[in-house]
Order: sequence, then C-alpha cells, then structure tokens
Amino acid sequence: MFFSKSLVALAPLAAVASAMTPTYGGATPANSVPVHVITAMNDASGKPVFMPAEVQANVGDLIQFQFHPMNHSVVQAAFADPCIPIQQSAAGNGVVGFYSGFMPVAMDSNTMPTFTFQVNNTNPIWFYCSQGKHCQNGMVGAINPTANKTLADFKNRAAQAPDNLSPGQVPAGNGGASSVVPALPPTPTTMQTTGTGVSGPITGTNTGTAPPIQTGAAAKFGSSMPLLLAAVAASFFCL
Repeated sequence: MFFSKSLVALAPLAAVASAMTPTYGGATPANSVPVHVITAMNDASGKPVFMPAEVQANVGDLIQFQFHPMNHSVVQAAFADPCIPIQQSAAGNGVVGFYSGFMPVAMDSNTMPTFTFQVNNTNPIWFYCSQGKHCQNGMVGAINPTANKTLADFKNRAAQAPDNLSPGQVPAGNGGASSVVPALPPTPTTMQTTGTGVSGPITGTNTGTAPPIQTGAAAKFGSSMPLLLAAVAASFFCL
C-alpha cells in the first residue's frame, strides 16, 4: 500500500461546491487506474461528513480524500473500535493504519490538500475524522463494507466511543482525549515510495483538480503540504 499527500489549486470554492459529489462510471482508459474521490467537508447544515461515506473498490484502485474547509483528518480504525487509530486498538491485530494528519483549509482558500492510497485487498477498511467529536457525530466511512459489518453498524459504534484520537494520542481520562494533537502525521511503516501498477492519469475525480499519480521516475510520493499548514494545524480547528 502506498500513501501520497499533495496540495493542488482549486477553482473558487463557490464554484467547487456545486460539483462536490464524486462521479464515476464510463470507460476507464487502459493506461489509467480508477480513483474513488471522498470529500472531507462540512455539509450545508455545518455537519462534518465524508461524502460519499461508503465506497466499493477493487484491488489496485486509488482512494483519494480531498479536504475542504475547515479542518479535518482521516484515520484508519478497526470495525470493533471506532475513533481510535487501528494500531492503538486491541482489535487492530498489529495493523499500522493510514493517517492524513490534520488538513486546515481556510474558507477563502484556492488550494485543496489531498491524501491518496491504493487498495491492496478487498477487506473492509474503516476510517474516521479525529477532529473534536467529529467521529462520534458521524464523520466516519467505510471501503468495501460487508453485509455482516456495515457502515451503519460502524457509525452506531462510533457514536458511543468515549474518545476520538489521532495516532499518538492517549485518552486523558473522564471520557476526554488528550489535548496534545500532532501537527504532522507519523510515517506509516507500510509506506512505500512508489505504487504498483499505476501509470497515466487517474480517473473519476469530481472537479478535475486531482493530480495524476504515476510510478517509476515520475513518481514523487510523500508530503508536499507546505510547512505553513503544519504550523497552524494545531490551532486552526472547526467545531
């Protein structure tokens, strides 16, 4: 599994808002890899959500999280233990999960942070936002959920979770998470510098702003997030 972070230019957010729902379908060019776009955002009512919250993906497909205002993250969790990083859960079975870090985006920003990874099996993948109580308030999602383990079940479990943690955080007691929030994500031990079988432009993006992801000499993975975003990550939060 590889991970990639990037920062891309956006059209004015007012224009992007009208095209936030990801679109799929159509023929996929032979030299491209399908990408499933998931938007981390606040909806029209102000509720933090992933949209869509549920995705069916094949092995080799790319999952790209696109972050819109205000400040969200995406963290992998175990089904039985929502709102806790999978590597910190007894139900995680030693898995080191993905973590985007916090992605603060100003309302008038003309750039959009993204976090992309490649699906390497069809097992269910569960994720959540570790900002405030976003996980408990329903900002969770699933890739390849099953009939026995559904997104609805995961969301119900999340609503009852006592804490909402980023990797490296520990519960502070009395049902509250530690106030220490890492500004930058830890490097997953499973991170690779190149992907597998990825070439040509990716497809399925909702606005045409997602960058192409390639392997070989053209591959340049890792964080390209400006240091400014890291510096303000701990202080720029949406409630």
